[in-house]
Amino acid sequence: TPTTTGVQKGTITITDSAPGSPQTINLTGSTSSVTLSTSNLSFGNQAVGVASSPLTVTLTNNGTAALTISSVAVSGAFSESATDNGDCVKAPLQPTTNCVIAVTFTPVIAGSSIGALTINDTAAGSPQVVLLSGTGEAEPAVSLSPNTLTFSTQVVNTTSAAQVVTITNTGSASLTVSSVTTTGPFAETNTCTSAVAPGALCTVSVTFTPTAGGGALGTLTINDNVAGSPQSVSLTGTGTASPIVSLTPSTLTFTSQDIGTTSTAQVVTLKNTGGAALTVTSITSSGDFAETNNCGSTVAAAASCTITVTFAPTASGSRNGSITITDNAADSPQTIVLAGTGVSAPAVTLSATSLNFSPQPVGTSSAAQTVTVTNSGTATLNISSIAATGVFNQTSTCGATLAPQANCVISVVFAPTATGTASGSLKVTDNAPNSPQTLSLGGSGSDFSVAISPTSGTLVAGNSATFTLTVTPSFGFNAAVNVSCSGMPAASTCSASPGSITPTGTAPVTTSLTISTTVRTMTPPGGNPWPRIPGFKSAPALWALALLTMLAMVTLIARSRRPRWALLILPLTLFAMLAVAACGGGSGYSNPTGTPAGNYTITVTGTSGTLSHNTTINLTVQ
Repeated sequence: TPTTTGVQKGTITITDSAPGSPQTINLTGSTSSVTLSTSNLSFGNQAVGVASSPLTVTLTNNGTAALTISSVAVSGAFSESATDNGDCVKAPLQPTTNCVIAVTFTPVIAGSSIGALTINDTAAGSPQVVLLSGTGEAEPAVSLSPNTLTFSTQVVNTTSAAQVVTITNTGSASLTVSSVTTTGPFAETNTCTSAVAPGALCTVSVTFTPTAGGGALGTLTINDNVAGSPQSVSLTGTGTASPIVSLTPSTLTFTSQDIGTTSTAQVVTLKNTGGAALTVTSITSSGDFAETNNCGSTVAAAASCTITVTFAPTASGSRNGSITITDNAADSPQTIVLAGTGVSAPAVTLSATSLNFSPQPVGTSSAAQTVTVTNSGTATLNISSIAATGVFNQTSTCGATLAPQANCVISVVFAPTATGTASGSLKVTDNAPNSPQTLSLGGSGSDFSVAISPTSGTLVAGNSATFTLTVTPSFGFNAAVNVSCSGMPAASTCSASPGSITPTGTAPVTTSLTISTTVRTMTPPGGNPWPRIPGFKSAPALWALALLTMLAMVTLIARSRRPRWALLILPLTLFAMLAVAACGGGSGYSNPTGTPAGNYTITVTGTSGTLSHNTTINLTVQ
């Protein structure tokens, strides 16, 4: 029975009658001695319901014999580590060795707490006791559920349905959440905007919006007034490529528009913000709205197209409609909301946008062409003026006003003043929104030219010469041209066959022109074989008298005694006087017969209406 620690020695002495008495037995023994690193553990202030960090006690066997620890126990709001306890109790503790016991403090109420760590062993003074103390403080504590979120496959650039993380205050004081943030393609909204009472909760809703295909990672971080803040939740998801339609803007509102007229266009941009091509099945409009677009059948990823919308109200008041886009996006069909207001107003409808006249000879007026003016609006049309420009003239049945749905007629005439293309306009000025209304007018002033071939000729009186007259149209001339001649020599004629020719408007036409002359006779000219002398109506009687006179003179001379040559002087003189009279030596004598010889300039004229053009023939008559 040791009284002190360490090695103990003793003897047993036996005194007897045997030889060698007394006999002696030497005894040796050792004792177990326990040393604790501390006799008390103080945990200080600790949040209620929250386990503290562990504090340790080291137990050392200072004895010379193995130490057997039968149990380790704690009391109060304290607990010891089972692992460390196991190290101490699983086998005897050999001399000079030690083991460690870890103790934690988890207060259940606010205020001071005490307890004890009790170690039962084979050492002297067993059990060994370590005093335990700590103070419980009211503090919040956080429990997250769940602590990971995994999102299913989500179309790129679209937002998933929300998943919820619940934050529960498991502590004994109010929980204050200062911030909630996310990383990666994740976003959150939360209800943790005010203090969360002990035992209460708030929620965080997390959504996933992938910006690219493939896996994505992120973190939900919660900053609060709990020890160990921040808390975090891991986030995962997978993005997949798909078309996504974005409309800018998604609604159109038109200002007040006159009934029967069309508004200025407004444009909506359709963009495919997804990662795959958008297939457009149809784009349609409804109501008093119309659309055109350049989207085609597909819109590539990240590409865009435009939809142009106009408003043409058919009645007064609010008018509504929509543009519907059908495609392969997840939210198909998409809708553009349309609105506008129709107001009563006149509207002008013209039966033609232009008038084109056939070629018209210069200096003449065409047949009238007409344009019907209709007030297709819902209010009276006030017409302030109707005017034609250029070489065009107009008359109309239109008065100063035109009732709704009534019409009037404008007649336009083309009166070209020069050859060539002519243009002008017809302008109607009124109180319709699209005033003035303008029609383009066009036509061409046509004309012709004449040419003779050959341009000269020589012929003997009594013969004929044939020439070719060519009439060439310009700017579509197609009217009849009459042919005539002037400057003709006496006893000649000029005739064209045919005498009137009509060009086709594009190709020249010809006619044959024949000039005929009259043969001159060998008798004295004047149309009578006997020359005339004033006072004598019968030329033959004159010549008979002259012959008788010459015979008488010859007889008288023959009877005279003069020389024979003198016999001829008197009759020759008389004959010469008669010859002079026969050749017109004095006025009032007879004219020569046939076409006189000479050089002549004959003018050939082509006439059509007020148009007239000339050419000449240089004619020599032999």
